[in-house]
Amino acid sequence: MKLLKKNIVIATSYLSVPGGYEKAMISTTNLLARKGWSVSLLILDKNPAAWYPVDPAVRLVHHPLNFGITKAGNTFTRKARFLLDLRSFRKILKALRPDYLVCSEYHFAVAAVLCGAGKFTRLFSWEHHHYKTQRRNSFWNILFRYAYKRLDAVICLNPDEQSFYRSLNKQAVVIPNFMEAPQYGITENGSEAKTDLLSVTRFNRIKGIDLLMETAKIVLKQRPGTKWKVIGYGEQEAEFLAFIREEGLAEQLLFQPADKTDLSTEYRGAGILVMTSRNECFPLVLLEALSNGLPCVSFDCDTGPRHIVQSGYNGLLTEKENPGLLAAAILGLLNNPAKRKELAAHAFISSAAFAPDIVYRHWEKLFHRFQ
Repeated sequence: MKLLKKNIVIATSYLSVPGGYEKAMISTTNLLARKGWSVSLLILDKNPAAWYPVDPAVRLVHHPLNFGITKAGNTFTRKARFLLDLRSFRKILKALRPDYLVCSEYHFAVAAVLCGAGKFTRLFSWEHHHYKTQRRNSFWNILFRYAYKRLDAVICLNPDEQSFYRSLNKQAVVIPNFMEAPQYGITENGSEAKTDLLSVTRFNRIKGIDLLMETAKIVLKQRPGTKWKVIGYGEQEAEFLAFIREEGLAEQLLFQPADKTDLSTEYRGAGILVMTSRNECFPLVLLEALSNGLPCVSFDCDTGPRHIVQSGYNGLLTEKENPGLLAAAILGLLNNPAKRKELAAHAFISSAAFAPDIVYRHWEKLFHRFQ
């Protein structure tokens, strides 16, 4: 049966910063629009701005709702706000008339179920956050378990996350993130590089900025000529800059603000991509690196990197939260240009598995099932 392309609404939080969540949301919305769907991007945050470019065919709709998740007020006022926002959410959705509603945050999915949206649209959650990092109070945890059983499907980014969500919803499916292939083709990153090491990150605990600093201290002290560029932003930026000064690493550990939407030049100018996250789900930075022929070295988090990096083939994975082992892996590659070049070639090849058209077929299959 031919799939009839109808109306999709994607409910999202803020999109105003240069993160992987934000890029995945906008890239997927753009892809669906290019494939002929009528797509609305419903931004429920106070800030309506989008960091990455949105396709002109995508309808941008802005309605700030917090469903009582705020520090303002007290328990009574937050519950009142929750009920008021449920009613507003239903009105918004009735006006948009989606055939499929995709909610990118758990409280949006819960609200969609509780406001009765399932009576006029198919409901999906789209899980971008590792399930162990999500903290909900008892009120939201009860609603979460109630609502997720009533969703048409839960969209997960990797099989490990799928295993967890299947305990709540048997229709949990895997649709990974995707990466547009660069126009120039394969690079020679594994052999010649202007920057030996590159990290693209947020400066916070989940992204392991403290672990990055510990690793950098080992690597850069043992190999003084090495240059490591860190592109990022976040609440621990000042701490990172202070570390550079205190350790006397200004000539080796280079900070660059995250102020560009396209980092292809940075990837092409690097030798190895290093990720130090404590938790990930399906990090786009690894896909971006691979598609630019850049081998990756990362902690083997509970989920995420292991579904992208094939250790020994297109990069290396080491024990999570162990800077010593990560540093040893980095130093081993820095001292072995032939191995870096081999991993770089495999990186580019392996990125083809996450091409837009391949990932789009998963979305099409999901929508076809609930047509």
